[in-house]
Parts: sequence; structure tokens; C-alpha cells
Amino acid sequence: MTATGRSVRTLILLMVLAVSGPLLWGCGSKGGGGGEPPTDQPPVQTPSGTVIKGTVPGTIIHAFGDDGSYYRTETNPADPAPRPFFLSVKPGIGYRLVLEEGSVLYPVTFDSGHGGTTNRFYMSLVGTALDLGNVTLSSGRATPEKNPLDYVDTDGDRIVDRADPDFTLLVDDPLDADGDGVPNALEPGHVPAPGDADGDGIADAQDMDMDNDGLQNASDPDADGNGVTESVTDLLARATDQVLALNVQGAYQSFQEIVTREPNHQLGNLGLAITRIGAVLTDFNPGTDTAKIETMKEILDRAGFSQTGRDVSNFTATPPVLSRLVTVDYGYGYTYSYTVSCTVFPDNAPTPNELRAYLNEKLVPQIQAALANLGAITPGFTYTPAVPIMVAGTPITGEVDYSDVLALKAALRSVLTVITLLNAYEIEFDLDDLVNNTTCDSVDPLNYHPIPVQTFFSRYPDLGKLAYPSALSGLKSVATAMMDDAIAALDAVHSEADDQTNDLLTTDPTTYVADRDYLLKLKATFDGPVPFVSATGRSFTWNSAPLFSGINLRSYLPAFMGSQVVYASIRAAGYDPTLGGVLPDFTREDVVRLVDQEPPNVTFAGLSGTVSNPISFEVTVDDVETLPDLTTQIGSGVDPASFRMNWSCYPTTYPNTGCTLTGQDSSGVSITTPSNYADISSFLGVAGPDSNGIYIWTPNGGSVTVNKGGASAVNNYVWVQVQDLAGNIRWYAPASFTVQ
Repeated sequence: MTATGRSVRTLILLMVLAVSGPLLWGCGSKGGGGGEPPTDQPPVQTPSGTVIKGTVPGTIIHAFGDDGSYYRTETNPADPAPRPFFLSVKPGIGYRLVLEEGSVLYPVTFDSGHGGTTNRFYMSLVGTALDLGNVTLSSGRATPEKNPLDYVDTDGDRIVDRADPDFTLLVDDPLDADGDGVPNALEPGHVPAPGDADGDGIADAQDMDMDNDGLQNASDPDADGNGVTESVTDLLARATDQVLALNVQGAYQSFQEIVTREPNHQLGNLGLAITRIGAVLTDFNPGTDTAKIETMKEILDRAGFSQTGRDVSNFTATPPVLSRLVTVDYGYGYTYSYTVSCTVFPDNAPTPNELRAYLNEKLVPQIQAALANLGAITPGFTYTPAVPIMVAGTPITGEVDYSDVLALKAALRSVLTVITLLNAYEIEFDLDDLVNNTTCDSVDPLNYHPIPVQTFFSRYPDLGKLAYPSALSGLKSVATAMMDDAIAALDAVHSEADDQTNDLLTTDPTTYVADRDYLLKLKATFDGPVPFVSATGRSFTWNSAPLFSGINLRSYLPAFMGSQVVYASIRAAGYDPTLGGVLPDFTREDVVRLVDQEPPNVTFAGLSGTVSNPISFEVTVDDVETLPDLTTQIGSGVDPASFRMNWSCYPTTYPNTGCTLTGQDSSGVSITTPSNYADISSFLGVAGPDSNGIYIWTPNGGSVTVNKGGASAVNNYVWVQVQDLAGNIRWYAPASFTVQ
């Protein structure tokens, strides 16, 4: 099955809605110091959730959230001033507070620490109580006794916002069009824009509380505030608008309500299945348990990604980058400068075990629920969005039908298959060891040094071991269902008789039989060995069955010396090259070819300085590698058929008629190059390999003759290209000499 370029983008959008990833790796964390939260107000855990509290002289307190959320509370008029207030709010977004005393509005403002005042602060921790102290009124403004920016750390870098040099003030607040501190929804005479029911400045498709009644849309039977309970048709229209606006969390809530009311609603179930996954991957709220990772925000924060640029439609957030300017002096006043950069993990970057736990606790249940939603969709389903979805400026369109549902099920089950397989193995290691000290050595060699592979694996002796074999109990059934869905999707796409140009997924009719046969063979490997032919034409056998019972991957790891594989450990009699039967016809030399990364060595004899004409010479090629202890080993071996030798000549005196080369072919017949540049491989014969795998090429007949074309001397240049049996190519092995 194939997908057009447009269809691939569409599928990605439907699957993720969609944050990309290169996405888990970050850079060194900032230190604390004078910007850390003051000790007079530690985070207070409260059973009533995330709370903003304080005392005020007035009676009404309004809170407006970044996503359109709205909260309101009134103090008890019978209480003496100043009167206490408590506002339970959702975490993970910024808020603006307004006090209402009589008919007068007082926006709560405070020093930003970055020039001027601001009225917005971020609520970052679930269960935190932020105490503003006593709020006083003066000159149309309300001023808190305690500046919230002295207690809030938006980017989690242990520097409070007012002291944080990279804290960014909000400019052109959509909730306050005229910038006077009074939100649009409270502004007298403010005229709501079309598609903004509550007039707060957040479009309904992105507004989590469309009518500002304090109820999130998902729990509000009249979310738009028109006095009429929303029908399923209304909910579907809202969900569609939210998808178009890439409001994944809002669309997820809307589709949930649709399926709650009509469990077999076809489009509702598809939308809910897709947005379930999208809601996990775009959850930029803080978690509720500091002992584990629960949201994508926590992953990005701990990986060091920037707080800005996390927009779903155009994800541009980046991890910290370490850079160094390098200047090369070529002499004669000519220099060239360039920058070398690398990404560095923070000390508290997510660990593999933490990420695996996150996948199992957050993603896996939603994938399973999404599969149940997709199971409610019946053959014959079709849907074409009326309006293209814009992603990074690209319109995404396409008809979605039942074959796409089957393909989505296969894709989701493939993720479950991988996670299930990972669950059985020990995968814990320090990301710093794997990345920081390897990629950043050239940027900051004083602090980062490449860790040899041998050292890395010695630090983690259990990495790759089969630690939890019981986790594999359901692997085969998940993988089998994945293959069944993939085959059914391929059949469904192939059987469609309508116009396919606007379909999400299409197939190539000329390869359908071969594609289906390949999928069937893959499925057959679940029960035993099946023969295949690789893209390079090599025959091999694959058997997935051992993976379902579990194999100890660590036991197949070869020995390392430094970062070089010791081939003797693979060639030893006790090494199993079949990976426990997964590759039953693999030999030890096959494994050597897989791990060999060094190209062959080329040396010349008789092709340097000034040489006599005719020329006798040797080209020696071997695949010998030197280990860190200065001993040697033979790699995968030289491929003699890959040998190429190019020759060129340039007369040094004039007049001349050019230069050519004359030699013999393998039959002894004289041949001459047509010009001063040619491949002269046919001029040479080869001997070898000897016991050390060495090949030697020499001219047929013992020598070649340079035809100088009347010149007194000719400069010659030769270079060799050759590869080993692992496919590593020695591209450029040069030699130069002069013939007089």
C-alpha cells in the first residue's frame, strides 16, 4: 500500500493533530540562586485543586484564562474587609484577574521585573495554592501584596518569572484588545467578533468555555450560551470547527460527548479515536504527580525544550543548543568561519524507563480505547471534510473511507506491538552518556568527551536483557491483529471502484499482488521461518516466533574494544549468529558484515616520485583494522569485483599531442586509453586473497606504458575505489607520480 505525499501529511494530521518529534532531547539545566521561589510561600497542596487565593476589599473576583476558561467567585458581604477569596482554576495556563467593586472594574496588575507592569501570571502546578496576600485598590488598579511572578516559574528552570532573564511578557493580549487591563468580556461596549460567542477574544473553536459561564464546554449542555441544549449535530459542527482550528483538546471533549450520546455514531467514533491520541501528544498541561511523567509538557520541559513554539499547527520549540564558532586560517589573509552545534540533555532529562511508563500509562489506554472506537465503524463509511485543514500553511484534504479506518487500526496496533516488545526488556541508561558526551566533544571538549561503546555497555550491564518475559504474553495476538488490519486495508483500497484521486490512501494496482504476498509472508513468520529476498537480491530467512517467547538480546551483543567491535567475539564457536533462531540461516560472517563499519585499506608500490617508463606497480587492498591495543583484526573482507582504478595524465612541456596509457587486457591483447583520463581496471589482474585476506592488483603483462605525446615528462594521478563485503567504500585512495 502506498500513500501520496498529500495523503501522508493528512494521515499524520489525523493520527497526531500533531506535534512532531524530534522531540525528546534537550540541553543543560540552568542553576538556581537568587531567582528561586521565596521561602515564605512554599507550594501548598490543597484538596480543592489548583487555587488562587487572597483577601480583597470588593465582592466579585473574575479570572480569565489563556484558553478562554473563565472563573468567578464572590466574597461574603457579611465578612469584614479585607474579605478572603478562593478560586479553583485549571493549571497549565496563564490568568488575568479583575476585581469588581460596585460597578467599577480593577484589573490586578504587578511589576513584571522586565520593564513595566503586567496583569498575567501562569499557574503551573496541580494542587498549588497561590496566595496573593491582601489586594488593595488605587487609581483604577488592584495591587496584590505578593507579586505572583515572585512565586511562579513558568518554564520550570528554578528561576521565578520576575527574575528569569528569558521570561517573555505577553504582547497584544487577545483577551484585552485595547490593552487597558480590562478583559474584552468585561469591557463596556465591546462588540464580539463573529464566531466568538462570549466576546472574550478567543474564537469559539479554540475557546474552552465559549459562553463564559464558568463551565468547560464538555460539561456545559449549552456551551454557546444561546439558551438551547446542544444537539449531536451542534456538537459535530463544534468539533469540526475545533479540528480546523487544531484545538485538539477541545475537539476531544466534543467527540466524547457525541459518542456518549450516540455510541455508534460513525464520524464521532472516528473523531474520538483520532483526538484521543492527539490529546495525549498535545497535552501541554502540568501533571498531577511529581513522581512520574504524565504529560507531554513535562517531557518537553525536562528535555529542555523552549516554552515558546509549542503550537500544534507549527511546532517550532527547540531544545537548548550548545554552539562554538570555528575559524580556519588558510593563510594569505583568507579565513573561513563556521559554527558547530549540538543538543545537550539536562541533568533531569526523561529516562527511558520514565518514558516507557508514560507510554504505558497515558498512550496505551488511549490507543486501546481508540481501537474500540474504530471497531464501531462499519464497512461503507465515507467522509470528506468540507473545508481543508490548514497545517503550517498547507491545505490538507482527502476522502476518508473504511479502508483508512482499517489502516489506522493497523498503525495503532503497530505502536502497541512495539511498546509491548519494549516492556519485556531492560532499557534504562543515562541519556547524557549516549548523547551529550558523544555529540558535543567538538563543541566543548573541556566538558564533553566521547564515551567508548565498551564503557557505555559496561556501565549498563543489564541493558537489553530479557527482564520481564511475562510482558510478551499478548504480543503475538496484537501483532497478528495488526497484520490482519493491514491486509484488510490493502484489500479494501484495491477493491474501491470510485475515483481515487482524492482518497487518503491509494495503492499501486501493478504491485498489489506482490504487496499482499509480502504482508502474508510477514504474518506467516509469526509461526515459523519464511524465506525472503532483500532489496539487494540476497536470499534470507526470517522467523518472528522466538520474539514472542522472548530472546535475551544482550547475549547477542559482541565484545567491544573502545568503540570498535571485536570480530573474534562473533567468530567464536559459542556465538549464535541466528539471534535465537530469528535469522536461522545467518552465519557468523553475516553478522560481521552487519557490524563492520571500516572501509578497506589501499596502498601503492611503484607509484610515487619519478618512475621509469614502462611502469611496474602494485596496488594492495586489505580489510585489516587496528584495535585500540594496536593488535589487528580482519573485517568482512574485500570485494574484488568492486575494484576500480582511474588514471589521468598531464604533459609538463609543450608542444605535445596529449598523453595516453597502453597496457594489456586479461588475454594479453594490447589496449590503449582513448584519452588522458580513463578507468584502467581492465589493465590489471588480481591475486588473492591470501591467508590475511589481502588482494594485490598488478598490470597484466607486468607493466603499462605512458605515451607522453611528445612531452619530455608527464605528471600522472591515479585513485582507487573499492569496497568490502559489508558495503563500506574506500572512495578516494590517491597516488601521484611523474614519468620522464
